[in-house]
Amino acid sequence: MKFFQSPLFTFIALAIIFLVSFSIFNLWPRKQSVDNEINGLTRKIEESNNSNDQLSRMLEYFKSEAYLEREARARLNYKKPEEKVAIIYRDKGSGQFDDSMENEENIGQIKKWWRWLWNKQ
Repeated sequence: MKFFQSPLFTFIALAIIFLVSFSIFNLWPRKQSVDNEINGLTRKIEESNNSNDQLSRMLEYFKSEAYLEREARARLNYKKPEEKVAIIYRDKGSGQFDDSMENEENIGQIKKWWRWLWNKQ
């Protein structure tokens, strides 16, 4: 009992408290950097999960009949038997390429491009 009341015990206890406090103080910046790294990795995981969800939805869409029909219409000029096709022609003054310029064989390629760019005939 006398040992706990001695100045030697007090000195040893204070030295131990100082060493523990010093080690905690030194470990605090490491703890902060590890916490920041964990938060960054958590954000990356969430972004990856969101990206995976989006890719899964896209994959399901690409497997669907609607996508297959859309691509068939766009690339293969597919139409259903009961559908009718309507072709819309643009005006010559609308700035679009005019097919009649392409048929002129006497005009050089540069002049064809010039006429197409400036929409002149």
